[in-house]
Amino acid sequence: MVAATPSSENTTSTDRACDAPSSSSRNGTTTTFVRTGYYNAEKRIREGLMFLGNYGGQGSGILRKHFGPSLAFLNSNGTGGASEPTTLADTLLLSSQEVTIVTDQSCDNSCGYTQNGTIAYSKYP
Repeated sequence: MVAATPSSENTTSTDRACDAPSSSSRNGTTTTFVRTGYYNAEKRIREGLMFLGNYGGQGSGILRKHFGPSLAFLNSNGTGGASEPTTLADTLLLSSQEVTIVTDQSCDNSCGYTQNGTIAYSKYP
């Protein structure tokens, strides 16, 4: 997974370096995209990303009576929580398993409200 990087080249994102900004032109408007995150399941590479799931209380995050589980770091199989960030394995997830992919930038005041003890990262890649 690479953040949207339009290109007219006939290559996949893993065939070339993606660190340099790339541009897309459409209807006379040019848009520049910069890679914000990268994930390669087969090689277990994760850069600039966090995998979170609704497993608060399982290693990280919290479980509250009225709010239920918060987001937690996802274990490498995508089946539960973890105590620290992990890289999602090269595996298939069931449709009942939810994954939230966010940048590895911790929330600051720009995130708005977050509960104490929860896992909170800003922005989606």
